[in-house]
Amino acid sequence: MHLNDLLEKLPFLQRVNSVLVCEVDHLGLRAAVINRHGDDVVVTYEASAAQQDFHAAVAEVVANLRAQGWQGKLAVLLTPAVLLAMLDLPIPQKNKLAHAQLAESINWELEPLITQHLSTLSLGKVLVTLGYMTAEQVEDVISQQSISNNTHTINPNETFTYKRFGEVAVELGYITTQQLQKCLDSQGWFQSSGDEIKCGWSAQGAKLGEQDSDTEEAQYQWLAAAVNQSLLRQWQAAFFAQGIKLEYLYPLAGCATSTLSFSHKGGNKTTQPQLLLEAYDTSIVGVHIAGNHIQNLHVQGNTLQDCLNNLTETYHLLDASSYETVWFVDSANKNEIEASKLATSLTHISQWPVKVLPRPSSLVSLGMLGAARHVMKMTGAQLVTGVPVQNPQPPLLQRVEVRAFLAGLALLLAIGSTELGLQIRKMLIEQESEQVNAELKVITDAIARVQSKVDAVKTLKDKIKTLQTEKKEIDLAVNLLSVDLPKRNEIVTALLNDLNRSVSDDVVIDRLLEDPIDGFTVHAWSINEKSAQEFVKTFQVAVDPIGYKIKDVTVTGQPGRLGLLGYAIHFNATTLDDKSWNMRKLSPTQKLAAGVKP
Repeated sequence: MHLNDLLEKLPFLQRVNSVLVCEVDHLGLRAAVINRHGDDVVVTYEASAAQQDFHAAVAEVVANLRAQGWQGKLAVLLTPAVLLAMLDLPIPQKNKLAHAQLAESINWELEPLITQHLSTLSLGKVLVTLGYMTAEQVEDVISQQSISNNTHTINPNETFTYKRFGEVAVELGYITTQQLQKCLDSQGWFQSSGDEIKCGWSAQGAKLGEQDSDTEEAQYQWLAAAVNQSLLRQWQAAFFAQGIKLEYLYPLAGCATSTLSFSHKGGNKTTQPQLLLEAYDTSIVGVHIAGNHIQNLHVQGNTLQDCLNNLTETYHLLDASSYETVWFVDSANKNEIEASKLATSLTHISQWPVKVLPRPSSLVSLGMLGAARHVMKMTGAQLVTGVPVQNPQPPLLQRVEVRAFLAGLALLLAIGSTELGLQIRKMLIEQESEQVNAELKVITDAIARVQSKVDAVKTLKDKIKTLQTEKKEIDLAVNLLSVDLPKRNEIVTALLNDLNRSVSDDVVIDRLLEDPIDGFTVHAWSINEKSAQEFVKTFQVAVDPIGYKIKDVTVTGQPGRLGLLGYAIHFNATTLDDKSWNMRKLSPTQKLAAGVKP
């Protein structure tokens, strides 16, 4: 096992296990959440959108998937705006070129091809794809457009208006204004500005027939993809607005190759040449696969009317007679019956059995599963390439986190060897410690005897302390019975006598409450306010000699026990001074604010 393979199995370097895969064409946007399941992938959620604005379409499918329970943040996109091509370059797979240098070489090869590729997304192609016009009608519109724009008379008094393709098609009655507008809206999904492109690639090994050549003229095959940078940024912004990171852009056709080894359950993987034909509304891709690499690739435009002819042409261009198996993926027709009919027709024409790979569902194509396998870096990922939205990460051994891990691993090994040395030293020390322990035991026994004497002395001290505590408690009890209780009895008797002398015939005592700190609380009732005030003053004079003060006097109108109108009297008789009394009335929070413990 190579070091890179070992590193990829580490938990913190695990590849993606779940991804949102979106597929866009002129008919709308389809999306599926695809998860890794062992060596295969499974579709968890599906959604679609027919919005004409791609920002609104992305928002709609994301909202739908969120409602189904998806919480992911990573997405990839398959779009016909991405070019797929096989390049022959004098650059081997294991080269010392920097990423920027390799990108420059591949960009230079793809720049003239991307313009030609984008022409397949013209308005005429869209109208044919959607079934609004035939190829012959498109040719007729182009001819009429040329005649109309080249035969006008030069008259300074007249304003010449250039007629566009869509205007001529409407005038000829081939399409309606509504159909034209729908096509223009869908065409806007793939329009871009600027000439800068971004590419991605996958090395496929030496060119067929040059595997054993080590000369400088040897050619090596690179599966490459490219897209206009401005279009890439538009899609990136649409996903970013929904809180999702767009990782890759893939070509619409050509991603199903990574699913080939997993489509025939129970079958043995083979290294014999195989051919995969993948059909979409706008393009057809033929892929010659040998072992784990793509040996040849052919891409051409397509329409639903000419699909069989285009497939047959691709079949013969790739010399299919030498293949062990011919696989067919029909992503143009959304049902298995039409795909089976097309495969049967292709079998009759080619005189070679063609095996159909069915769509996972009406919204999910095999290309979407292939793109998921690529971004998850599963088996077969090298047969697919896409354009990374961000600059790709360097090889594992050049990543900071990997180097940090390896440094940590080296540190652990150093610690382990040090620990082994320490263990050996420990064994030697243990042998010496046995002798020391024997001598220590003698000392320990002597210490134990001394400690037992110390413990006996401590026990006696604790017993003396306990007796002293008991004596103190007895003294307090004697003092309580001989001094405190008689004194309190005298005070309570005096207070009750004073209270009895202060009460007139117009005053009734309701309750008398005692608090060990606050003193006494008196609740009474008087038939008139004058009697109430005289009662309070008389009681204050009576209790003053025994050290009590009247606090918080309130006299309020209130009916008595028999419903008679009168006045309720409430006050406290306490020995506390004003400061102590006011502090007692404060709440715990107010006491803390005043710096007094509650």
